[in-house]
Amino acid sequence: MKTCVLFVLASFFLACGTPNMQIAIPDRFKEQAIQYPVKITGTGEGRKPVQVGPYSTSRIKRGLLTTRGRYNRNEQSLLQENLLNLFQIELGSLRSVQRDKFEFSFTDGKQTVQVLAQEQEISEGARFQSNTRWVSEVYREQSFQYAFSARFIPQNPNQGELWSLVLYSNYDWSIQQPFRAADFNEGGLLVAAGDTLTIKTVRVQRVMDKHGQEHAMPFAIPFAYEFRIGDEVCAIIDTWGKNLWLYKELDESTRSAIAAATTAILSRRIQNRVGAG
Repeated sequence: MKTCVLFVLASFFLACGTPNMQIAIPDRFKEQAIQYPVKITGTGEGRKPVQVGPYSTSRIKRGLLTTRGRYNRNEQSLLQENLLNLFQIELGSLRSVQRDKFEFSFTDGKQTVQVLAQEQEISEGARFQSNTRWVSEVYREQSFQYAFSARFIPQNPNQGELWSLVLYSNYDWSIQQPFRAADFNEGGLLVAAGDTLTIKTVRVQRVMDKHGQEHAMPFAIPFAYEFRIGDEVCAIIDTWGKNLWLYKELDESTRSAIAAATTAILSRRIQNRVGAG
């Protein structure tokens, strides 16, 4: 229930006139970073190009977003079966699999890479179905697994190296405490130019308006991603205000890799939702 409330309130914040709001970046990092606005149409689910400061993409070629579901009726004891039949109730489990893929080219003005991306989400939950007039069907998600991967292939192998991006998230209600909200944090890796960067979601509670004034939200929401080299933050994606912050001392190849990863992350369709990045 708590998770549902967070999703509803977060969606309310996103929908209620917040185009000039962005997350509050720590001053210590901001002083050493460059801000690149992200120009993306709508929520990023379309086909139009994405621009991140001096970096840009081609139009996005999208495959077919597929969804497959399987319903199984739960087996009950004789007593349970009689009680359920008495009240015209059926209990079952529903397993759903979503898959999507897309591709585009990305350029930093000097070299171009081809981006091939795919994502998959598997969810399982309990379905309560009744023929009574006061309630027809209730579904509760119980477990969730998500994976996203992208490969960045240089068009000219002599001008760059292959980059790889992986993001993942999961939860299982069966191991949660009663009434405790599920944790939708994502984690991942970006391997580029011989370096391995770790990626994680950041829950944000302070936002900034167009006048530079900070405001505190009543709860923290995962509106950002951090990229780290070792223990040091080297980049932040603000998914709410649509900004990329890059550490000034990064080499050109690493900056391009992070910018390319940003365009791929923001172009997803399945995991493009509040609480999942």
